[in-house]
Amino acid sequence: SLKGSIDEPIVELISVLNNCGVYYTTSSCSGRIAVLADNSGDGQLKKSSAKWLFISHQLVVADDVLEAVKSVTDNNTDTTAAADSRPQFASIKVEPFVLHVCADGLSAAKQLLAVAVGCGFRNSGLTISKSDRIIVAVRGCHSLDVPIIGDQRLIVTEDYIKYIIEMANQKMTQNFDKINKFYSMVKCLCDNLNNGITSV
Repeated sequence: SLKGSIDEPIVELISVLNNCGVYYTTSSCSGRIAVLADNSGDGQLKKSSAKWLFISHQLVVADDVLEAVKSVTDNNTDTTAAADSRPQFASIKVEPFVLHVCADGLSAAKQLLAVAVGCGFRNSGLTISKSDRIIVAVRGCHSLDVPIIGDQRLIVTEDYIKYIIEMANQKMTQNFDKINKFYSMVKCLCDNLNNGITSV
């Protein structure tokens, strides 16, 4: 998470993994709905040069997003300073759940990966570093990226933004449903591992 702490929707999941004895988490994000703006002028949104106009790790209200968007587009003056303050581009984004977990052995890693894939996180995988550290990357797939500002002006209607937010909330709900399923399965996995059972 950008804020440097564990997102509230996955606090219990992180706790279970870190107390399991064979796993520890290295980074995580529960998923988020955001408005990302860029004023670099090269026509591409890049996180390295972008500004977050709005960000939430929960379901959102369309009016809150519109307020954030209007704060950088409702400026009808033509001064250079006003123009410079407007982003060149902006998009509404849904970024899904992502979690990186270090596993104490390949067997434990494979079992966690199997649980993740079984819960619908089919973009997940595992890597082994040169130092033999085994990392399981659990990745969701409920993403969205819709441009709403181009050339410093709003290029869609407010009604369309509201429609996009409805879609974003639907994707976040699906994201949270899978996280809840994953949490339940991880608890079972850790119970099995702690009891000496090596299959999921």
